[in-house]
Amino acid sequence: MGRLAQIIEAQFGFKLQAEFNPKPVTLVAATIKNLLLDNPDRVRWTIVNLGTEVVYLSHEAAPSSSNGYYLDKNGGSISMSWEE
Repeated sequence: MGRLAQIIEAQFGFKLQAEFNPKPVTLVAATIKNLLLDNPDRVRWTIVNLGTEVVYLSHEAAPSSSNGYYLDKNGGSISMSWEE
């Protein structure tokens, strides 16, 4: 059991079973790259696009403007916390 499952069990009193698919991917410099590997201890993450091109993040294998989260160039960001 990972750290997040332990936190949820302690706070809410029920157990979770981790499932790791689909894998998150993103398009980086015209190639798809996996940014967040499976990690049951992860309780939050933040991704900041410091590049000069728009980035799309997706749980699917083919991120695009119609399939994914939009991160604007020069500082676009996205984050997630287990409490959100």
